[in-house]
Amino acid sequence: MPLTRTDWTAARRTAKKQGWDPAWIAHVQDVRAVREGCWFDAAAGQHVVDFFATYLRHSKGRRWAGQPFTLLAWEEQILRRLFGWKRKDGTRRYRRGGFWIPKKNGKSTLAAGIELYLLIADGEPGAEVYTGAVDRGQAGIIHGEAANMVRQSPDLRKRLQVVDSTKTIAYPGMAAKLKALSADAEQSEGLNAHGVVLDELHAWKRSLLWDVMEYAGAARDQPVFLVVSTAGVYDETTIAWEQWSYAKAVLADEVHDWAFLAVIFAADEKDDWKDRATWFKANPSLGVTIDVEIFAEECQAAQRSPAATAKFQRYRLNLWPSRESSAIDLEVWDAQAGHDRPFRPEDFAGRTVLGGLDLSSVSDLSAVVYGAECEDDPDRLDLAARCWVPAAQLDNPKNPHRHLYRQWVEEGWLETTPGDAIDYDRIEDAIIADAQVFDLRELNIDQLFQGQQVANHLAAQGLTVFPMRQTFTGQGPAMKEFRRLELLGGLHHGGHPVLRWAASNAISAFDGAQNEKLVKPGQNSPKKIDPVVALVMMLDRLSRRVEDPPSVYESRGLLEI
Repeated sequence: MPLTRTDWTAARRTAKKQGWDPAWIAHVQDVRAVREGCWFDAAAGQHVVDFFATYLRHSKGRRWAGQPFTLLAWEEQILRRLFGWKRKDGTRRYRRGGFWIPKKNGKSTLAAGIELYLLIADGEPGAEVYTGAVDRGQAGIIHGEAANMVRQSPDLRKRLQVVDSTKTIAYPGMAAKLKALSADAEQSEGLNAHGVVLDELHAWKRSLLWDVMEYAGAARDQPVFLVVSTAGVYDETTIAWEQWSYAKAVLADEVHDWAFLAVIFAADEKDDWKDRATWFKANPSLGVTIDVEIFAEECQAAQRSPAATAKFQRYRLNLWPSRESSAIDLEVWDAQAGHDRPFRPEDFAGRTVLGGLDLSSVSDLSAVVYGAECEDDPDRLDLAARCWVPAAQLDNPKNPHRHLYRQWVEEGWLETTPGDAIDYDRIEDAIIADAQVFDLRELNIDQLFQGQQVANHLAAQGLTVFPMRQTFTGQGPAMKEFRRLELLGGLHHGGHPVLRWAASNAISAFDGAQNEKLVKPGQNSPKKIDPVVALVMMLDRLSRRVEDPPSVYESRGLLEI
């Protein structure tokens, strides 16, 4: 039942009668809590603030490293609420919480401080505190912050032992420990947690660790279970979306849960994401730990492509982008054509060229994209492409693009290979012939399908070839190079129609480490992206060519398949 003004008045009257500040009744859930006998203990709230200022030190940043952890106003408000509110029996009111805060606002540092307080200063004998994360690397982030705080503090160093090899901080004097766990729940049974902090929930792919940790504090008097995360990609089936939605519902009083501390700093969908007021709304540390002008530059850069926009909105404004996030803004793509017609491979005669070859399985498009430094600007690339499709696809009634394919074949932008399946020999012959026209310095080849065999054949003809996996880590560095050149207007494609079509189809996907790769709009989508993937593969050679050792095919010889 909705609360009335009378309910609010009654709650504040109760606070005054009990001798605590009614200003802490700031949300409808606080009114509900007071009705259940909860109250605010100012001394307990001050205790955690004093702990941060006295015992904790920052470990990162030119301005902050070594300095006392003086809380920002928003951090202090969270901590006073979390540790100051009590139940009728004197135990902590809040047992669970969700802190949804954009990146670079210091949430990991705050979480590490909370964990150390729970370990050493919360009055819990034999406290067990756990950090949970999707993998070992992510689990080490908050642990690393906590470990550095211990090393920076003479008082904590006397009491605590940091064991980095097991990501553990032990408190021998109280038989207590702080430990980081990754999503290997089989090794996490039997925990007796006083505190749990689950980091970056948006990256979690499975719920086994969640299931174990959620009830790990059942035997404790006042356990704390917190989610600390940034927004993820919209997917109603994930734990992250479930927990985000729950926090929103608590704040909106759609769910009556006064034991859940919901903290959300985010822009609203209707907000102008380019407006400074929106930036400050979503980023409580903006102007303090985040430089406003650098933030403005990032916002400007984010306006150059849909993928960059989605990434900025997600990580900087805590908005949840759809998985259907177009990778390439065609308006930006068209503006950097660079020439009034596409280059053909023969136009690169005598030039030094890098290449990327994306091979199809049976009946899809295959493509090679070549890149050469512009003769009047070495920071930009001229592009040329060859694209192939089995001839049968031009008349296949199940191919929705057969009319386009026929048009491109007639215009010379798409080549056919005989029959129903792609002819890899025809592709090899074309690339070898191109290498007689220009200096094909290096070529990336997709390892899937017949990639290994094609690579061996090309290497036997004297070409320098490299394998490339189409994974997040495989494409990640190349996509950064793509975005850099995109900002410069440096991909001079001349309006190649097949390449443009592929660019219009590509969708951006990101992993938990923010590596970007190009994917189709859906697993069974008829839309093809092979030519633009070949472009990204070529850019991988551009980003790595200085540091790479000689090709593996040069050192080990050929493999027979």
